[in-house]
Amino acid sequence: MVARVAADEGRHPAAPRWRGVLVFGAAFVLCALPFLAWPDLDLRVARFLWQAQGDRFQPPTGWFYPIYVGLNPLVYALAGATAAVFAANAALRRNWLGVDRRVAAFVLLSLALGPGLAVDVGLKDYWGRARPRDVVEFGGAKQFTPPFHIADQCDDNCSFVSG
Repeated sequence: MVARVAADEGRHPAAPRWRGVLVFGAAFVLCALPFLAWPDLDLRVARFLWQAQGDRFQPPTGWFYPIYVGLNPLVYALAGATAAVFAANAALRRNWLGVDRRVAAFVLLSLALGPGLAVDVGLKDYWGRARPRDVVEFGGAKQFTPPFHIADQCDDNCSFVSG
């Protein structure tokens, strides 16, 4: 115990926080690299869902179908389960299922503020990227916008902001 205290005395209390910021920044850069290297990556992926005969997008078939139909319910189930754990922790005043109340609150806030508020309410309405069904490459009249570029191709409920 004495050796650990002596080793910790030289560390600044904010060091673990900066480490988290650096890890987040590195993860962001790694996730952004494919879109920066291949700006038309989302058009390539969208072509898998495009049915040229009907000139429209169709739900995927094959191996991708379970992901397509299961992703939204999975996110809602995660949010519901996390809310239940948070409520039970608050009511019981202990960590139900071994999950700390602060961890549950963090997950709920991350879901609400990240995809909920920042992307759906904020960025999608102001970023201006046309949805794939509306771009010239798929028979629409709008121009494709590469990732990380703000455009004027859409007024509200636009395509996902990153690509």
